[in-house]
Amino acid sequence: MAISFRRWRKNLTWLQVHHKLYEWVRVAASREPSLSEAAFNSQSVETATMISTDVGFDPGKKINGRKRFITVDLLGLVL
Repeated sequence: MAISFRRWRKNLTWLQVHHKLYEWVRVAASREPSLSEAAFNSQSVETATMISTDVGFDPGKKINGRKRFITVDLLGLVL
């Protein structure tokens, strides 16, 4: 019987697997299994001018494009 990712996503098995692996990695790094602090991280992504006229500018990196943001714990694991 093949296990499909779609079925895991629909019945939330995928989230349970992610949560358990997240706890294991934290414990292996000598941290508490549950999150105590979080941080926002960002990345500038260069976009082609011909694809979209709606682009910004990151003056720190001198890149035309967009910034994407993600929330991580202090180990850098995605929340």
